[in-house]
Amino acid sequence: MLGRDGSMTRSTPIVDSYANNEGWFTACVPGGVPTTIRASHGTDLSGSIDVAVTAHAVLRRDVYVGAAVAEFKAADTAANGRPLGDRIVERGRGELRGAVKTIDGRPIEGARVALLNGTGETLTNAQGEFVLQGLPYGSHTIEARAIGYVPAQEIADIVEFRPEVAEFSLFEVAYLLDTVRVAAARRMETAEKAAFERRRRSGTGFFLDETVLDTLKAITFKDIIRRVPGARFTRGNTLADTWREYLEFTSGQAGPCSPMVYLNGTRLLQSADLDEMIHPSSVRRIEAYYRGVAIPAEFASNETCGVLAIWTAPRRR
Repeated sequence: MLGRDGSMTRSTPIVDSYANNEGWFTACVPGGVPTTIRASHGTDLSGSIDVAVTAHAVLRRDVYVGAAVAEFKAADTAANGRPLGDRIVERGRGELRGAVKTIDGRPIEGARVALLNGTGETLTNAQGEFVLQGLPYGSHTIEARAIGYVPAQEIADIVEFRPEVAEFSLFEVAYLLDTVRVAAARRMETAEKAAFERRRRSGTGFFLDETVLDTLKAITFKDIIRRVPGARFTRGNTLADTWREYLEFTSGQAGPCSPMVYLNGTRLLQSADLDEMIHPSSVRRIEAYYRGVAIPAEFASNETCGVLAIWTAPRRR
């Protein structure tokens, strides 16, 4: 749409719909446009799933929600050798079975199958079969990947009363390679930056990149956070934690709240000391998604406050 200053801006419309006493809902969305839907009921959530409604047509899609239990996972290490800190993964009692095959029916061994948000992950056996266990209940997007094949996604309804089976058919990609030069770190950085730009073009959230961060001359990470609208550090309100500072989002009418924080794609504990953990010169990109906006599937969580995503690289001189 056209902004007040005459520039073109892109926005992502959000449609809220509420189910009746029997669970039925209706939502009017543009026809022929990919739409991401997500359901919630109290603390129960579904995953983010993509649907497409043909113009002048009606699509019926049941969406299931379920509870997830947060578990702690030991600290990982970033590509630059710095610890990422403990993170939280969402687990449940759901199970998904299925198979990954080529389009002509041959099983693919060693294919990676996972929830799109990275909660569960497994590899296929020699028959191309897989079992994903410990999944949160609800409707979720499942992705299958294998070297030499185009990734595929399927929507799975993981519910307690009915076993779910997912079948993937992957298209083979034939490449004739010359001398191969391995540059894993640079390719990963390129992929992360491309994903960042894709999310920025979606029109939701607030974004900072190197063009702004390089001009800040920040001394601490808090100096960078001051450039993020609606974000601040605040001290604890009890005697035990009055010395510690916590990150808060102040946007919206529901009052301040603690957003979920992702560092280089890894979800951190709420108690992580960001100002101590992150050196300002290493920050390359920042994304902020506030309460009420559509949060990308990469940062999906049970939290309703919002998400702050931080991307770092080796320190600049």
